[in-house]
Amino acid sequence: MKKNIIILSIIVVIALVIAILFFLLNNKGMSDGERFKQEYEELNDSHLEVNIDSDNMIKYISLEEAIDIIKNDTGVIYFGYPSCPWCRNAVPVLLDAASSTSLDTIYYVNAYNIRDVKEIDDDGNIVTTNEGDRLYDDLLGVLDDILDPYTITLDNGEVIDLGEKRLYVPMVLFVKDGEVVSYHLSTVDSQEDPSISLNDSQRDELYNIYLDGINNVVGGVCNVQESGSC
Repeated sequence: MKKNIIILSIIVVIALVIAILFFLLNNKGMSDGERFKQEYEELNDSHLEVNIDSDNMIKYISLEEAIDIIKNDTGVIYFGYPSCPWCRNAVPVLLDAASSTSLDTIYYVNAYNIRDVKEIDDDGNIVTTNEGDRLYDDLLGVLDDILDPYTITLDNGEVIDLGEKRLYVPMVLFVKDGEVVSYHLSTVDSQEDPSISLNDSQRDELYNIYLDGINNVVGGVCNVQESGSC
């Protein structure tokens, strides 16, 4: 029996090593833009299809780095994650808008696991079912003025306010010299079903929202679509 356990343990370790090596080999030399493209496009079969250029301006950053930019620096920060349907609508438009300007970097935080997840149990108590990143509360603090309340809708339609804020996505922050000068949450008000792509009018509306936000950050934006040069 003991011998079987040892053999099984060795097999598990070997399998883990192979998985790690496979991951490293497939991501060796991969740029942030290529990684971003892969993560979003590999869900095309099961989610809204998106097509992203591999030479996009996405740069992955940690939550700690994002908070530092919000407090002290300048940049455009996108919070989202690949399986979020609203994010999949927003990302191509954001990248398109940014590519028509002098902006060269969009900072990206994958928000899938950074947030606390809470529920109401059978006794009506608020319980945390998933602990977020250790710095999530710090993020809520620096963005308190712009974030929406964390609410839960019960089966009977009652909406419960948990008494705190929550980072909903897709959230794009436009930060200049340590100040959030503008931001945009979700896509456009007229979009009700994120499983359906934005129509041309909706896309133009979102494009202009992002363009205005980028202009607030970099100033004197060069709009290639209008000027034809940069």
